[in-house]
Amino acid sequence: MAETARVFGTPGVVEHKGVKYKQSPITNDMWGLWEVWLEERAWRRVQRTKAKCSPQEYQERLDTIGRLVASEAFAWNGPLSVKAMDAEAGQCYLAFLALSLNPDMSEELAREIYDGDRAGFVAKQTSLDGQSPNG
Repeated sequence: MAETARVFGTPGVVEHKGVKYKQSPITNDMWGLWEVWLEERAWRRVQRTKAKCSPQEYQERLDTIGRLVASEAFAWNGPLSVKAMDAEAGQCYLAFLALSLNPDMSEELAREIYDGDRAGFVAKQTSLDGQSPNG
């Protein structure tokens, strides 16, 4: 979430449809949730291929994901994590994490807020977090 620079208004607060939401810095616990989210997405993608490949190919794919998890490729500063931060789905999930301390926050609402002003949201988050994890 490193590239953008406009803000909604008050630092740490975003307004959407007349409601103000606190935008929090990404904490270590949130980074843990990020890593789990990435790993689960990888496992689900492999599981979706089960009916389309041989049992051996499926096992090889599972083994590959296992190796990626073990090598911390999905860790917050790992190579696949950094790529995911620049992808739309990753940015939306990071927005959800930043807004997740608000009561009744959902991934859908966070995406709606994020989509309302992506540049502003990213700029404000970068400011809250100090330095973006991917530089």
